[in-house]
Amino acid sequence: MQGEFRCLEGAEGRRDGVKDKDMHLRMMECFREVGFKDEEVDDILKSVSAVAWMSNIEVEEGEEGEGRAKGEAVGKVCELLEIKEGKLRECVQQRTIRANGEEFVKKLTTGETKGAVEGLMKAVYGCVFVDIVWNVNRLLEEFGSGDKASTQISVLDIFGFEKFEVNGFEQLCINFCNESLQQQFNAFVFKEEQSLYRQEGIQWRDIHFKDNEEVRGSEE
Repeated sequence: MQGEFRCLEGAEGRRDGVKDKDMHLRMMECFREVGFKDEEVDDILKSVSAVAWMSNIEVEEGEEGEGRAKGEAVGKVCELLEIKEGKLRECVQQRTIRANGEEFVKKLTTGETKGAVEGLMKAVYGCVFVDIVWNVNRLLEEFGSGDKASTQISVLDIFGFEKFEVNGFEQLCINFCNESLQQQFNAFVFKEEQSLYRQEGIQWRDIHFKDNEEVRGSEE
């Protein structure tokens, strides 16, 4: 499956022993356990599949230098998202400029069209992610006491430095932000909580963790 889509190139050969097929089955079980309806799960899978197909959209240069989306992937994306091809092409091949109450349509270049496709991939995937979290919170609220503060979940990405051959400035900012969030997590969950337990005489075995105080210090 990985070889069929450009966005999954290089994803073969996981080193952590995890099998994607097993994780997919577990994910489907989790959807059912939480309370997702079959049609909701289908919509999620279709949207993610559409993102994968978007990565296969080919862009050619037109006679006037404009970018044109082409290939089998265009039809596949429209089928999965249930939209017309014309609307998809408008989205990635042009932009509308509004000024002084008037609208102007500008055709995008080949490079801009490729960027628009990538931006659409990010937007659709982001919407799926937000929709899953929103629905999980909704279902927790329905099953719980109705107290939103006690039944909501949130997601915090505190992963450290990703391994890339080249780290650009954007990735550097992301890594630095993650390390700062990790430090905040350590301060509140490990340091302050354990200090409070000791002050109140609660029986507690200290949790040892690798602190990244140096990153925090460089920020200050």
